[in-house]
Amino acid sequence: MLAARLCLGVLLGLGCASSYERAATVEGDAIMAEGEHAVALERSVLVDPAKAKGPREDRAPPVEVPAVLTLEDALRIATQCNRDYKTQRDTFFLTAQTLGLTRRDFKEWVFTGSLSNNLVDGEEIELFESTALAFTGTRTVLPTGGSLTVTGTWTQFYEPDAMHTVTGTATFTQPLLRGAGKSVAWEPLTLAERGLVYQARAFEIYRQDFTISIIEQYASLVSQRRGVKNAENRVAGADYSQRQARALYRLELGPQTDVFRAEREYLTAQNALLDAQQGYQLALDQFKITLGLPLSAPFDLVDEIPLPPDLDPGVDAAVEAALANRLDLATTRQQTEDAARSVMVARNALLPDLDFTAAYNSIVAGNTLAEFGFEPDNWNVGLSLEIPLNRKPERNAYKAALITYEQSKRSLQQTEDNAILSVRDALRRLQQTRVQIQNDKDNIRTIERLLLKADLDNRAGRGSNRDVVEATNDLAVAKDSLNDRYVSYLIDTLNLQQEMGLLFVGKNGQVLR
Repeated sequence: MLAARLCLGVLLGLGCASSYERAATVEGDAIMAEGEHAVALERSVLVDPAKAKGPREDRAPPVEVPAVLTLEDALRIATQCNRDYKTQRDTFFLTAQTLGLTRRDFKEWVFTGSLSNNLVDGEEIELFESTALAFTGTRTVLPTGGSLTVTGTWTQFYEPDAMHTVTGTATFTQPLLRGAGKSVAWEPLTLAERGLVYQARAFEIYRQDFTISIIEQYASLVSQRRGVKNAENRVAGADYSQRQARALYRLELGPQTDVFRAEREYLTAQNALLDAQQGYQLALDQFKITLGLPLSAPFDLVDEIPLPPDLDPGVDAAVEAALANRLDLATTRQQTEDAARSVMVARNALLPDLDFTAAYNSIVAGNTLAEFGFEPDNWNVGLSLEIPLNRKPERNAYKAALITYEQSKRSLQQTEDNAILSVRDALRRLQQTRVQIQNDKDNIRTIERLLLKADLDNRAGRGSNRDVVEATNDLAVAKDSLNDRYVSYLIDTLNLQQEMGLLFVGKNGQVLR
C-alpha cells in the first residue's frame, strides 16, 4: 500500500507539472497576441510618401557654421557639439563631483539639525507641549581612523510647567588595531583621489583619439572630393575618346571595336562617378552628424590635406619616450600601487578590533545655565576588544588582494609590451607610407607619359584606343591612391605622436604639438 501511494503521488505530481506547463503556454500565447495586436494598430496608421506634407522643419545649428569650413573650425565645432564628447566630459565632471563629496566626508565636519514641536493631550493625559532644537556634528573618519560626534539639544517645555533643558554630548572612538592609522582609514579617499586622476587621463586620451578621428574624417572628405573630381575628369576623357573613336571610324581610320571599347569605358566611368558622388555625400552627412550639426547645415571644405611635421625617431628612442610619457601606462603603474596598498589594508583587517571610546554628556534643566559644567560624573572612557573567533571572510579578502596584486603586475607587463608593439608598428607604418607616397608620385609621372604616348599613337593611327583607356583608368586610380596616402601619412604621424605620449590637444581640439 505504501508503494502504491508513493506511485500515485508521483503521477499526480507529474500531472500537475503538465497542467502548469499548459497553463503557462496558454497565458504566454495570449500575452504575445496582445503585443502583436498593439504593433498591428501602430502600423495601421502609416505615412504615405506620396501624400507627405513636405520636408520637416530643419533644426538650427547649435553654433555658427562658416560657409567654408576649415579644419580648425571643424575641430572647434566638434568639441562643442559632438554628443559623445559631451558625454565623456559629463562623466569626468561627475567623477570630480563624487570626489568632492568624498573629501567632505573625510576632511570636514558634517552637521545636521532639526526643529520639532510636540503637543500631546487626552482624557487621561495632561496637556503637554514642547519645542526642541537639535544639531549633530560628525567627523566620520579622522586621520587617525577614529570618529568624533558632537550633539546638542535645546528643549523648551510650555505645559504643564514652563522650563527648558539643554543637552550636550561628545563621543570619540579610536581603533587601536584594525582600522587604525591614516594609511588604512583614509584609503577610500586615496582611491577616490587616484580615480579622479585616472578619469582625467582617460578623458585626455579620449580627446586625443577624438581629434585624430575628426582630422581623419576631414582629410578623407577632401580626398573623396578630389576623387569625385578625378572621376569627372575620367568621364570627360572617356567622352572625348568615344567621340574620337566614332570620328575615326567614320573616316575609316579606326576599327569599330575601338568605338565599342570607348562606349563601354564611358558608361563605366559614369558609374564610377555616381559611386564617388554617392560615397562623398554619405561621408559628408556622417561628418555633419559627428560634428553635432543638422544634415541640412551647408558648408564647403578647404581643398587641402594638412602636411604633418617630419617625424622619424629611432625605434629605441620612440620606445623609451612611450614608456616614460604615455598616460595609460602611468595609470596602470599607479593601479599596481593601489593593489599593493589593498594588500596592506586587507592584512590590517585580519587584526582584532580594539577600540578606545571616550564620551562626555551634560544635561541642564531650569531657567539658567549655571549648572552646566564639566563634572567628573559626565565623563566615561572604555576599551573594547573583539575576540577574533572567525576571520574567514577577512582571510579570503586578504588572499583575493594578494591575487589581485599579482594580476596587476602581470597586467602592467602586458600593457608595457603592448605599448612597445604599438610604437614599433606605428613607426613602421609611417615609414611605409612615406615610401608609398614617393612610389605613387613616380607612378603618376610614368602613367602620364604613357597616356601621352598612347594618345599620340592613337591619333597617328599607329595603335588602338585600348592603351589610352587603360592609361586613363590607371591615372585616375593612381591619383586617388596618392590622395589616400596623404591622409594615411597625416594620421600615421599623429598616431605615432600619440603612441609616444607626445600628442597635445588644445581645448578647441587643435593639435598643439
